[in-house]
Amino acid sequence: MKVTIDKSKIGFLFISLLILTYPINYDLGSSLRLADIGFIIFFIWSVFNQKLKISNLSWIIITFFTLYVFSTIYGTFFIGILNPLGFFFIYKYTLPFLLFWIIFNLKLKEKKIIFLFNSYFFVFFILSLYVYIHIYLVINGVLLTSLRPSFPFTFREDASDAHLYSSYISYNLTALISFVNYKIISLNRLLFYFILCLSLVALILTGSRNGLAALVVSMTLIGGQKILQLLSINKIKIKPQYIIGALLCILILFLAGNYFDIKILPELSSLSLRTINFFNLAEDKSTNIRIINFNEVIKNVVTEGPILIGIGFQSYHIVWLDTSIGSLLIASGIVGLCVFIAIILIFLLKNYYVAIKNSRKKEFYSLALVTFNYILTNIATEFFLVTRSIVPFIIFIALSTQLIYIKKNKFPIKNNTCF
Repeated sequence: MKVTIDKSKIGFLFISLLILTYPINYDLGSSLRLADIGFIIFFIWSVFNQKLKISNLSWIIITFFTLYVFSTIYGTFFIGILNPLGFFFIYKYTLPFLLFWIIFNLKLKEKKIIFLFNSYFFVFFILSLYVYIHIYLVINGVLLTSLRPSFPFTFREDASDAHLYSSYISYNLTALISFVNYKIISLNRLLFYFILCLSLVALILTGSRNGLAALVVSMTLIGGQKILQLLSINKIKIKPQYIIGALLCILILFLAGNYFDIKILPELSSLSLRTINFFNLAEDKSTNIRIINFNEVIKNVVTEGPILIGIGFQSYHIVWLDTSIGSLLIASGIVGLCVFIAIILIFLLKNYYVAIKNSRKKEFYSLALVTFNYILTNIATEFFLVTRSIVPFIIFIALSTQLIYIKKNKFPIKNNTCF
C-alpha cells in the first residue's frame, strides 16, 4: 500500500519551525542562525517537492539579480576584492525573495493560515516580554551584555539589537493592531490592550527612535482612514474602547518620558528619553554616523565605479552601511535601486487588484501598512539583510498574500481567535 504524504502539511511544519526559530540569535558560524538552516532545508525540499511557478514579477526580480551579479563582476575585476565577506551578501539578498516564493506556492487553507498568524503573534508577544527579561538579567549581572535589548541567545558583550528590536516591535505591533482593527483575527479586548501596553513600553525601552516614529506614522494612517470612513457615511461615532486605548498610549508615553528616572531606574530613563526625544538628532552620535556612512557610500560609488550599476559589496571596505539605500547602491547602483522599488510597487499593485476581486481589501490594507512601516524603519538601517528581521516580515507578507488570493467566503471561519 502506497503511503501519500500531504506536502502542504510538511510546508506548514517548515513555516511553524521558522516562526519558532527566527528569534534565536545564536551564531552557528559564518553569521548563520537556526532560521537560516531551516530556510535552506525548506528551500531544498520545495525545489524537489513543490511545483514552483514563475510569475511576471519573477522576471523583474531576475533582472535585479542580473544587475547584482554584473555589479559584483565589475567591482571584482576593475576595483578588486577589498572585503571577501561581501560575496556572502548574495545569500542575504536572495533569502527574502526565495522564502516568499516557496511559502506563496504552498497553497495553504485559510484555517491553517490563521493558525500560523496566531503562532506568529504569540511569538511576538513573547519577544515583547523578553525585553523586560533582558533588562532584568543585565541589571542583576546574569547577562554580561548591553542594557539595550537584544534577541535571545545573544552572548556578545558589545552586541545590541536595539534598533532592529525597535523595528521588529513596530511593524509587528502595526500588524496586530491592523488585524484586530480590520477583524481579520479576533482577540479578547483586555488581552489586546495588555499586549498593546506591554509592546509599546518594550518599544520605548529599546532606546531607539526609528520604530516609534514608524509606528506613529502607521497609526496616523489607520486613524486617518477611520476618520475618512466615518465622514463618508456622515456618521461620526467613536467607540469608548478607542478613546481608552488612545489615552493609555498617551499615558504610557508620558510616564516613560518623565518618570522612569524617579519610579524605576536611572538606566531606564536614558533609554526611554532617547527613544521619545526627536529634537536633538543633530547631536545624536548614531544619527551622525548613519549620515556620514551614507555620504561616504555616494562618494565612493561615484569616484570608484559607475553609479548606475554599483560595485558590489566585495569591493567596498565596509560591510554594514547602516542604510538600505546605500546598501542597494553598492549592490546594484541606481538602476538596481529603481528596479528594487519597482518590485515593491508592482507587488502591492498586484495584491490590490486581487484583493478587490476576492473581497479582501482589509487584508490588503494591513499588508500595505506593515510593508510601509518596514520600509520606513529600513531607510536609515539595513535590517532587510538580517535574518531575524527579514524572516518574520516575509512570513507575514507571504501569509497575508495567500489570504488575499483566497476568495472571501460569505460565511467567514469561526475559529479566528488569536491565542
